Amino acid sequence: MSSNQRDRFFTEDSAFGPVSDPLEEHYENWVFKFRHQLFPDHHCLRYKPLMTTDWSTGVKPDLVLIDKEYSEWALVEVEKFSHSWTAHVSPQLQKFQAAKIGQHEVEAVLRSSDDFDFDRLSFLMLTTAPRILVVCNEKPSWSDYFFSSNAELMIVRPLRNERLDLVLYADRTFHRRKFDKLSFLEPPPDGELVRWYRISSPNRFGIEIGRYLVEFENGTFTCEIRKMSETWYFVPPPSMFIKPSKSSHIAIIRFSNKTMTVDGKVEEI
Repeated sequence: MSSNQRDRFFTEDSAFGPVSDPLEEHYENWVFKFRHQLFPDHHCLRYKPLMTTDWSTGVKPDLVLIDKEYSEWALVEVEKFSHSWTAHVSPQLQKFQAAKIGQHEVEAVLRSSDDFDFDRLSFLMLTTAPRILVVCNEKPSWSDYFFSSNAELMIVRPLRNERLDLVLYADRTFHRRKFDKLSFLEPPPDGELVRWYRISSPNRFGIEIGRYLVEFENGTFTCEIRKMSETWYFVPPPSMFIKPSKSSHIAIIRFSNKTMTVDGKVEEI
């Protein structure tokens, strides 16, 4: 098997060429069909709730991606390269970025699949802004405008052979963002006597309320994880506080089986 051109694909007994101007509905179906190959780190679902915005009209995505580790999620718009940037694509992206995410949007995911942990999914979607991904069938003339937006562009070209077999030629696969740290620990305000550190991103790992054995730079201590309302807290031993060590921030850098490692050191008050 060989291929040396982006718009041609050759096998031993067949040649694949571009599908010219596919219907958007067909193209979306093809992207969804190959979702496991295109989005290996994410669950991909059809997702078309009407999301409210500050604009006069709402916006409907085509697909939603939920990271399998609940670390991020993304709204996906499937576009044709011939669509206008100013009249169509740019307004859509602005609406996605201004979309109001609430329980309605969470429930729309759950209606498509019951394979999710409700608490982790809700926390992820209600506290983390989605990535915005546009999947396009060819490189559009407006691709350079993405540098001025928070959206991401992925080119996925459909190709067919004489038997109408279909392959998709993607310029890349879509992976979760890599994080050097699982979560930052935000210290309490100055003068606060209760030393509870807010966990900034608990949705990145399967955290639970309870006691944990925690390794710091200067020793290992038993600490607690507590939850108040919808906020998760890291609680060090009584009369102790945490200071940054190697960096300017305190962070959880490893978590496994009721043990964790924190980039920081413990000192007595």
